[in-house]
Amino acid sequence: MVLRFFMTDSTLFHYSNFKRQKRPLKFYLLLLKRYRWRLFTTSLAFFLYDFINFPNSIMSSTIINSLVKDHNIRTTAIWQVILGALPVPGVIVGAWLTNAIGRRYTGILGFAGYMVLGFVIGGTFPHLSKNMPAFVVLYGLLQALGHMGPGATIGLISTESFPTAMRGMGYSIATAFGRTGAAVGTQCFTPLQERAGKQSTFYLAGGIAILGMIVYWFLPESSELNLEEEDRDLSVFLAENGFPMEKA
Repeated sequence: MVLRFFMTDSTLFHYSNFKRQKRPLKFYLLLLKRYRWRLFTTSLAFFLYDFINFPNSIMSSTIINSLVKDHNIRTTAIWQVILGALPVPGVIVGAWLTNAIGRRYTGILGFAGYMVLGFVIGGTFPHLSKNMPAFVVLYGLLQALGHMGPGATIGLISTESFPTAMRGMGYSIATAFGRTGAAVGTQCFTPLQERAGKQSTFYLAGGIAILGMIVYWFLPESSELNLEEEDRDLSVFLAENGFPMEKA
């Protein structure tokens, strides 16, 4: 917070913001009318990813501990460190793919891998539970693909999909839905694991990944959007509806 206080706003934000804008309810309804589809798709994509990502990350130590034969703390910790390191390459690859093939296709590719490995781990769990190295590698790849795809792109798409003046608003709404998904997912995964077994959570993750792929298909390819044109279009739209934008 202290560092942000000393930061300067971007030039685009200086010329396009709502600081002095009159903002009655009608104003927000106009924004919702114009950007409702982008808000819906980015929020839903954020919800679905956090729904499976947070529970899988939180429950990983519990699952590994239950698979270690003697429940040795040191052994569990070593496997947990290895599992924590495996997703790192996914982040790096995702950062490269966002520009190489685009944000949308990177997210779809990540969700596709998540789907495949989710069903593979779920289907072979009785055998994988007896082979810790194989389980940790596949589990790590599962998380790596998540970080590579939606993990590397959903925040970026949620910011680039909106004009400068409402970028923070759009991103905040999408993030709020994401955190809601994390909370709901955590509450769903635990009872599901207790009633249907640990493999059921991987089946659920694979199923949610399919929905994620579908939602990502309808997201805008934000790398192709001209941010300055988006700002001008918003200014014209608001002026036509009785809310000319005032410079800060």
